[in-house]
Amino acid sequence: MIKRSIYMQLVAMLIGIIFISNVLVMFTFVFTTERGMLSEMEDALWGLTTQLKSLHADGLLSSERIPLMVQTGYFRASVFSTLEEVRLSKLVQRFFRPEDLELLASGGQVLSSTYNRLTFRLPAVIVRLAGAGEGGYLFVHPNLGMLAANFRHVIVRMNIVSLVVGSVMVMIAGRYMVRPIRELSEATKQISRGNFKVTVLTKRRDEIGQLVDGFNSMAQELQSIELLRSDFVAAISHEFRTPLTSIKGFTKLIGETESAERRREYADIVAAEADRLAELSSGILLMSQLESGLGDISKQCFRLDEQLRKVIVLLETQWSAKRLDLAVDLAVVEYSANKDLLFQVWLNILDNAIKFSPAQGRVEVHLAAEKDAYTCVIRDFGSGIKSEHQPRVFEKFYKGDRARGTHGSGLGLSIAKRIVELHQGEVTLTSRHLSGTTITVKLPKQP
Repeated sequence: MIKRSIYMQLVAMLIGIIFISNVLVMFTFVFTTERGMLSEMEDALWGLTTQLKSLHADGLLSSERIPLMVQTGYFRASVFSTLEEVRLSKLVQRFFRPEDLELLASGGQVLSSTYNRLTFRLPAVIVRLAGAGEGGYLFVHPNLGMLAANFRHVIVRMNIVSLVVGSVMVMIAGRYMVRPIRELSEATKQISRGNFKVTVLTKRRDEIGQLVDGFNSMAQELQSIELLRSDFVAAISHEFRTPLTSIKGFTKLIGETESAERRREYADIVAAEADRLAELSSGILLMSQLESGLGDISKQCFRLDEQLRKVIVLLETQWSAKRLDLAVDLAVVEYSANKDLLFQVWLNILDNAIKFSPAQGRVEVHLAAEKDAYTCVIRDFGSGIKSEHQPRVFEKFYKGDRARGTHGSGLGLSIAKRIVELHQGEVTLTSRHLSGTTITVKLPKQP
């Protein structure tokens, strides 16, 4: 479709320019040159015919000599003996209609001219000759070869008008085509300077319109990425600043206090904050590796249920300290995946479940095989998550009200979600405030 293709637009535009230029040139010729040229030709033709007819009538010029006298000028002449010869002449038919020749039979002379724009003819004359015992019909018409040779100035004028009109239209069309490209160029410079809020407006639906739409989408994505980067830098700065401030403060207190017991207490706090920094650094590094395109993850076959048991054993000191009741129901599952990464998934989710469970609470871990996937459900019965915070729990560094007063980097669930997605799985969370949280991990079965 022409409206959707810039190629077709260019073709149609050039055809339109040629057509309109020719139409304008034609009208210029018709209204500035044609009328005057035809009028002068008619006058000259009548004058010549009148002289030839007069000379013949006076016996000074025979019928045979008339064509010879005018063969070098702008007109040509022919003499026919009868009206029937006139009607049968092909040359006469180029200038006269059959009804014109009927006028010749009744009136003795006829002039062809411009009857209308659809039946245009150059002027020509036929008159009946009489005198000195001779008769016949004199046919005088323009010398087309001579007219064409002297018509060059008209052709030059027409070409000049066509060139001027075509050039103006090409310039207008060029501005129409180039305008969005110039706007795109300026917008690109704005983006290179860091302004991602730039937008190029267009109503076009051709290739340039699609290019503009793609550019606007890119600018929006870059703006979103810039906001995420700013938030990410701010979050990292905050997460590092808090333990560093704590380490700095307690280190200063260690040097100022004289109590050995206080020093050990402060040293334990410094060590805990150092561990927190190490954990945060490891989490950021792992998240960076996952988001940098860890597509071809190495896989191996292992028992998924045994891996979950190892994570539970690894966290025994934490859930034992809270005297939690662990309800474990694990189906036997052989699975092919990246073993180390999935281990991190269970570790992060179970660590959260234990961390936010009240003392003497309960944590449930279920692993089951479904039709198309293996499903692991980990549920705690802690304080839960308010509905307004649930959409953001998988964001990096997001903690919400649930983590107040609890140490953590805010990366655990983000890392878990990313790892599961790399295995073409999905993670979902359901929670009710003061009723606990359930996290469901679905991993697809291998074909």
